Amino acid sequence: MRADDFFVLDDRSERVLNQGVLVDLIADPLPLASDASVAYGLLDLVHDELVAYGTNGSNKLDDKEIGLALQALEAVIWRLLGCR
Repeated sequence: MRADDFFVLDDRSERVLNQGVLVDLIADPLPLASDASVAYGLLDLVHDELVAYGTNGSNKLDDKEIGLALQALEAVIWRLLGCR
């Protein structure tokens, strides 16, 4: 997966974070993607957002959304490690 895969178009055709898929990932793996692939995409998303926030403020996610992305990444990593 890629970082862009975690975004959808809203009713105004603007890209927004698909929070539903992140909530789903916290509980269970996605049926059509491996946790390893998901972790790679989430790590890319989180990295890009935090670098943008820390350098020039061009981040797209608000505090709640980046928190949700971090929770999903943590859950996926724990599953990959076999700890959950």
